[in-house]
Amino acid sequence: MNNQIIFLSILSLILTVTAIQLDFQEPLTPHIIEETREIISSHRKDLSVKSSRTIIVQQVSSSYCQIRVDFEEFLIGEIDQQGYCLGGFSSSYHNNSNNVPDVICGENHGQHVYLNFNGSIPIELYFDDYSDSDYWTIKIQQIACTDRTYKDGDLCLQYFSSTTGTIKSFGYRTLETLSNPPVTKTPYRLHVVTNDREVQREGSVLT
Repeated sequence: MNNQIIFLSILSLILTVTAIQLDFQEPLTPHIIEETREIISSHRKDLSVKSSRTIIVQQVSSSYCQIRVDFEEFLIGEIDQQGYCLGGFSSSYHNNSNNVPDVICGENHGQHVYLNFNGSIPIELYFDDYSDSDYWTIKIQQIACTDRTYKDGDLCLQYFSSTTGTIKSFGYRTLETLSNPPVTKTPYRLHVVTNDREVQREGSVLT
């Protein structure tokens, strides 16, 4: 197994991952066993019934060690000219061994994060919408301790197992619109698995 640590700047965190072939026995998304709980949270201005801005995720049992939060749709808050988030997504009461950012904001469609349970303490997720145009659709899955993503990457904030693709930092599209991109950042680690090769890469996110 080859392991590699590379430091990437927030403004250049676009990584193209390529492999010759894909072992389809290893699914793109984490393996979810039958008793895994799944939560869908949707919130937008035109919905008659909006999801709560706070979600408490109770551990199903001690067999589950983390949750995966998929940002299927995510436009919450924005980054100001000084690089600070106005509104956004945050979390608490998790084991922060994978250095979870204090807040994630801006446009983050298709991104995801892993949060590790701190024993049996429930994980709390918060959505602080900054304007009426903010919206999100979030999928939350509990991941078993025996799942490969936990065993291989419990210190990583994100886990990728596709043969090709582009990995961007959080809020990257928002950063492109800033005239003077800020340098304030919080480091985090990505775990990339391509065929039989595993690579850990470190990047950073604005907070």
